[in-house]
Amino acid sequence: MPVIYTDQWKLSEPGIMELTGRLDSDAGVELEESVILCIQSGMRDLVLDCADLDTVTGAGTQSLLRIAREMQQAGGKLAVCNLNGDVRAMFELCSLDKFIPSYEDQMAARIAMAA
Repeated sequence: MPVIYTDQWKLSEPGIMELTGRLDSDAGVELEESVILCIQSGMRDLVLDCADLDTVTGAGTQSLLRIAREMQQAGGKLAVCNLNGDVRAMFELCSLDKFIPSYEDQMAARIAMAA
């Protein structure tokens, strides 16, 4: 289940959402709903921290693409960080890395999104 840190979030900074477990069709719908609520509250840049994400299914990759499109339509940016081996492999296999930038850690993602 995604968790967002709102206590330190400012409109000028990207939000950070940690993903855990498995990103499949059920979790993907929940993630999309959470991101839409964030966009509606004014968030324009979002980093998905995948350090504790174990698996991404085909449905999960579709959710990530829809989220990237929603962020783009809102005038924002989406990035991911801390991709582990299996998740990174799925990310590259589905060419998500061509649409969603990936960074080593949260700090690198924040710096890149601020530029």
